[in-house]
Amino acid sequence: MTPNTVLEHDGVAQSVTEWALDYGITPAIIVGRLERGMSVAEAIVRPMLAIKGQRLPIFSRLQQDFDPKSNKVLLSHKGKRRTVREWAQIVGIDTFTLKSRLAVGWSIERALTSPVRKMKAASAKGHPGVPSDFAPIEGTGAGSTAQETPNITFSGKVENA
Repeated sequence: MTPNTVLEHDGVAQSVTEWALDYGITPAIIVGRLERGMSVAEAIVRPMLAIKGQRLPIFSRLQQDFDPKSNKVLLSHKGKRRTVREWAQIVGIDTFTLKSRLAVGWSIERALTSPVRKMKAASAKGHPGVPSDFAPIEGTGAGSTAQETPNITFSGKVENA
């Protein structure tokens, strides 16, 4: 048995890897459970148990709604499933904005329905900032004339301590 082996559970047939993504467990655990004689339903549905000191993989809400046929993450909202890009176009926000909102933990509802804040560009007139705080550039800082050869003098002798 491999992660590509197709299993049927609850009227749905998909690979071990796809079941693992759906239930937030690793494909290796499902394969191991089946090889030890567990039923398909129990091998897929039973959550992983952490052994003391073991860190379990973290699966995001988005990974659990992954469409293996299109190889895309789908978001469900009001009974409809769409890709992030499709939802961004439908609600009229930038795809990056939607992805950012979801990455910081916003619910799909909030990410899709919150208005986008418009960023105001600071202008040089009336708004303090780097462009308006500094005086205009005047020369290179080398003075009014440049020396062809440096005029360096040393005073006194350096004694060894």
